[in-house]
Amino acid sequence: MVFFSGWMGYATSYSPGAFAEPTDTAYARRPVTFSQPGGSYSVAQNGGTVGPAGANWGLLVYVGLFGASSGGLPVLVMPLARPVNVPTGSTFSENAAAYTLRVFGARDGSTVWPQGAIVARTQYGADCVTGTTVQYSDGAIKELALVMNAATSAGSLPSQPGASGTLWVNGGVISVS
Repeated sequence: MVFFSGWMGYATSYSPGAFAEPTDTAYARRPVTFSQPGGSYSVAQNGGTVGPAGANWGLLVYVGLFGASSGGLPVLVMPLARPVNVPTGSTFSENAAAYTLRVFGARDGSTVWPQGAIVARTQYGADCVTGTTVQYSDGAIKELALVMNAATSAGSLPSQPGASGTLWVNGGVISVS
């Protein structure tokens, strides 16, 4: 089992609900896998390269771990150890050891962390936060697809569909877009 398997993306800025990846068509997230925490550490098992940039990507400051190759919110977000400018024609490469996370929280059972929770720290001391509500269970972390509770009601949902996988009210019926 792995701690996380998905895609790694980069952004020029981040705030909850907004991860600003390059809009250049040459940009694509790269596959990444993190080992299951040994002790409390999880290490990226593969490095990779993104680019070459077809247009200036600007100064990349954040890295996000995503459950999909495009769209959606990151499962985890952390600052890059060293922000990097990626001008037109350049690539950006990292080795596997670039990311070692010290994971906090439960080691056994299951824990749900809300968006913005600090769940790990990088080897260079930066906080790693959840980009969306996530579940940590049996040593693996993943996006929690749906959270329903007593506070969830049709009146609290939008009346128009949003991004893929979001809830909305369709003529009085709760629907998933």
